[in-house]
Amino acid sequence: MKEMNKNKLGQQEMVGFAIIVVLVVIAGLIFLIISAKKPLQEVNSQEISNVLISVMEYTTECAISFVPQYSSIKELIKSCQGGGERCINVNNMGTCEYLNESLRSIFSDIMKTEADVSAYRLTINLRDSSNQTEPVIAPIISGNCTGRVTGAPSIISAGSEGRILVRLDFCYAWLIKYLQLY
Repeated sequence: MKEMNKNKLGQQEMVGFAIIVVLVVIAGLIFLIISAKKPLQEVNSQEISNVLISVMEYTTECAISFVPQYSSIKELIKSCQGGGERCINVNNMGTCEYLNESLRSIFSDIMKTEADVSAYRLTINLRDSSNQTEPVIAPIISGNCTGRVTGAPSIISAGSEGRILVRLDFCYAWLIKYLQLY
């Protein structure tokens, strides 16, 4: 009789342990689902701000006035917003088209060197005095965002027309960033 009670007690302990394990697994799954559905939080970053400043000052091969007066990305943005002049030395290509190609090329090269960046988004919008915004060029987006979004803004004066808001966001692969924390 004593032997039978010991077996029942052992079985009860095993069932209790199994129930605890199942509850922990369910709680973990619920936590995972909730964290996956949570919108990605955007964080401003000084590092990305420095990248954006460097990109804005990058000298292109486009000369609007005369060769060798080559324009920076910032100057091309202003030109594109102001009506879109032409690059006199690059097959008379429009500044907006040249700007788009140049930015895609620059960020493609950046993505090759940043292993933990899974995606990026660059937006360039004109904000007028009444706070209405309109894109200067279509947003430049590449990659698939599956992690934490970090970005930085930059403002370019557009004179009496308002200001140009440039925002660069990088999306970091969540697993790589998570592992780097430990």
